[in-house]
Amino acid sequence: MTTKFVTCFAAALAVSSGSFVWAQTAPAQQLNKDCVVSVLNRTVQVSERGTWVLPNVPSTQGQIRARATCVANGQTISGQSEYFSVINNGNVDVPNIQFGSLEQIPQTLSFGETTTSMAGAGSTRQLVLTAHYADGTSSDVTAASHGPNYSSSNVSIASVTANGRVTGVASGNVLISARKDGASAMILVTVVTSGDMDGDGLPAVTRPPVVVPKPVAYNVSGSSRFAG
Repeated sequence: MTTKFVTCFAAALAVSSGSFVWAQTAPAQQLNKDCVVSVLNRTVQVSERGTWVLPNVPSTQGQIRARATCVANGQTISGQSEYFSVINNGNVDVPNIQFGSLEQIPQTLSFGETTTSMAGAGSTRQLVLTAHYADGTSSDVTAASHGPNYSSSNVSIASVTANGRVTGVASGNVLISARKDGASAMILVTVVTSGDMDGDGLPAVTRPPVVVPKPVAYNVSGSSRFAG
């Protein structure tokens, strides 16, 4: 299948934990033998016909992008596709690669804090995901439109949406992870319900206060006699 602009058609075939991603393009002035395409740090040379094949692309990374770099008339131009997901044993229609301004690839991601807590089942908390780049700048990439992939280590304790909003379900501790363009971040979330203050899933035990008796003052009197 070809498209009116650049990239494509991609087929995803299960190969151990990954997939083949390949593309046909037209017209050739966009992608040709002077271009390379990369997906998740895997790079392949584009053929003279503007086609490329990239094996062993992991299918467990959520939303990913294809990026292209071409040399034309002594100048280097780059482009990127919109986000897409690789599917095991299925076909993926890779979005067109648009040449022009590119979103930077983050060196690291962070939530701004490593732990947080939530009170009560059904309570929610909006996480804020920040990307940090090689040039020292950073940007908010929380929203799904920026391509983050959120996951919860235990959805029976807390779930997380595509936009980074966490909902508490039951008492306990859970790791919320985010991945984007090869970088990742994690935060430990403690959900507290039914008086469970330590995240062990059990309500807190209330003990009666310890009463310390007040000291009692006694008046002591007497006399001493010595035998002479």
